[in-house]
Amino acid sequence: MRQKGIIIKAVDYGESDKIITILNEHGAKVPLMARRAKKVKTGLQAQTQLFVYGLFIYNKWRGMGTLNSVDVISQHYKLQMDLYVRQLCVSGS
Repeated sequence: MRQKGIIIKAVDYGESDKIITILNEHGAKVPLMARRAKKVKTGLQAQTQLFVYGLFIYNKWRGMGTLNSVDVISQHYKLQMDLYVRQLCVSGS
């Protein structure tokens, strides 16, 4: 599947994986497993940060999908640095 969305939650999972939640353009929350996202070689480290807006390409069979790649449109760096906004996302999820 290909959907535009913004990452509203990112949680470390194990040594090298992350679970991210994107809010897609239809207003639905989509949980995705980003395998090896914490490894530098995969290139997903910066692409799976909180508030990254982009085109997410993933497979979804049942339950949680698996992220394949992200085409970043905007990183919203100022939102990443705003502690109040970060706390709202964490407490609202």
